[in-house]
Order: sequence, then C-alpha cells, then structure tokens
Amino acid sequence: MKLPVFTVVMATMRDFARFVMRHPLAVLVAIAGSILLDRWLGPGYTGSDRPMPLARVAQSSASVLAQLLVWLPLWLVAIREVVSGQALPLRLGGLPSPATQRYALYNAAVMLAAEPLSLIDGRAPVTGIVVLALTVGAIWFSLRATLTFTSLALGRLDLGFARSIERTRGQTLRLLAILLLPLAVFIAAALAVMLVALANEADPDLDLPQWSALAVVAVQLFMLAAAIAGAHVYRRLEAGPPQNGRY
Repeated sequence: MKLPVFTVVMATMRDFARFVMRHPLAVLVAIAGSILLDRWLGPGYTGSDRPMPLARVAQSSASVLAQLLVWLPLWLVAIREVVSGQALPLRLGGLPSPATQRYALYNAAVMLAAEPLSLIDGRAPVTGIVVLALTVGAIWFSLRATLTFTSLALGRLDLGFARSIERTRGQTLRLLAILLLPLAVFIAAALAVMLVALANEADPDLDLPQWSALAVVAVQLFMLAAAIAGAHVYRRLEAGPPQNGRY
C-alpha cells in the first residue's frame, strides 16, 4: 500500500499534541535537561570551517548522547501509545529489555554518525562531497529502517533492517515527505519565536545562549514527532504481526 502522506502527518501532529498534554511535566523536564546539557557540553557556534579539536568533538558527542538518554523514555512511550491506541504511564524502573537496549544503540549510532565530520577541514574541496554523501545515506537509511526502529521500541527483535527496507520499497519519497512536513512546522515555529524576540530588540547574535536553547528545543521536539510519525508508518505497514518481546 502507498502511505497517505497528509493523513500520516496530520495524525502525527495530533498525537504529538496529545502526548504533550498527557505528559507535560515529563516534556518540560526533558526540555530543561536538554538546554542545560547543551549549555554544559555543547561546543557552541564558531562560524569557522577549520577542523574542530578532538576534545570538542568528544564533548559534542557526549552532549548528543546525554540528550538522547533524556528523551529516549519519551520516544518509547509515545511510540507505544500510538501503536496500542492507549494512554500509557511514563515511568522508569528495572533494566531495559534487549530490544530497548538495541533501540537506544541504533539511535545513538545514527545521531553520532556526523560527529567525525567536525574533524575534517571544511575548506577542503572533498569535504562537501563527503558531507553530502553521508547526509543522503543517513537520511535514506533512517527512512527505510523506520519499521526496525519502531519494532524495537515495541519489544520486537525479529524485524531487521533488511526486512524494513524491503517493506518500505517504493515509499522513500513518501517517507521523506512525512518527515519534512513536521520539520517545516517546527522550523516555522522557531522562526516565529525568533521574529517576535527580534521585534522586542533581542540581540541577533547567533552565538547567544537563548538562540542555542531555541534550536535545541525545536530539534528535540521534532525528534519526538519523528518517532510518532514512525509509529504511524508502522501501524500501516507492519501492525499485523504480534509483538514477541517485552518493553
């Protein structure tokens, strides 16, 4: 079946709003945690094409991983709510299942894939080609592996990358549209906040903490919406097989 792009996007934004209203405290705590981690570990905006020192790349990677751990429980509950159609409690306790551990590991690998690029001299001609190739490859893999990521969040260990890629054959552009439309919403919201702030004589310097915090919040909320979108794709393409693991 062909994925109905606008139906999936509308359902994603609806369930995103429902999740925020169901778990407002958890979302606020995660947002605050991300801002603090970015202030503490984030490398900051330099505006330079020179290679980043290895220590700063390690610091940036630590920030990415720490923020992933903050938001991971929210992603898991959001996915399970969408697939089950039920409101679920957000609670921590016990060791994560093997499926959840693998879900976290795969997400960490995807999110850290671009970090080594900071070590490359941005002025070198080959840099643009390498960045473009890695970006396209990462986006393609993330889209086509959607079913695998979602199934792991549901406790399944039997839906590998090869099966997900096969099940999403011919859906790449639709999956891309399902990802880009919510992204456009969050970008528009962030720009609206910036314009309001600038209209009230805020400093336009992009290196200021408030702009960095705004970017972090927009990115993390989009990632939550992306997880919810993946759950809706899963419901349409793979919801029939039962789960075979625990959360």
